[in-house]
Amino acid sequence: MDPNLINKTNEAVLEELFSQIPFQYTIKGNTVAINRINKLKPISGIVKDAKGDPIAGASVTVKGTAKGTSTGPDGGFSLEVSEGEILLIRAVGYEILKFRSPIWRN
Repeated sequence: MDPNLINKTNEAVLEELFSQIPFQYTIKGNTVAINRINKLKPISGIVKDAKGDPIAGASVTVKGTAKGTSTGPDGGFSLEVSEGEILLIRAVGYEILKFRSPIWRN
């Protein structure tokens, strides 16, 4: 056991442990709940058709949320997402495309 932790409270030990990782904790009675912190990060891209032409006005949304945007005249979009969220791209005359946002490393 780390001698620096012997005389510390449970809360002080948890604060020290969780200070450098993307998780947070809450204490309710005798239970400690641990949750991942979902930080938003910007992603951007260009929606193109099979010929490589940009698709203007396509809808890019995060599945299960109200977050979304539309592509510009060049097919470009930018959106803030949490890692691992599922993005849906919809455009008239095309099938819906689904993909998962990237997993970020610290």
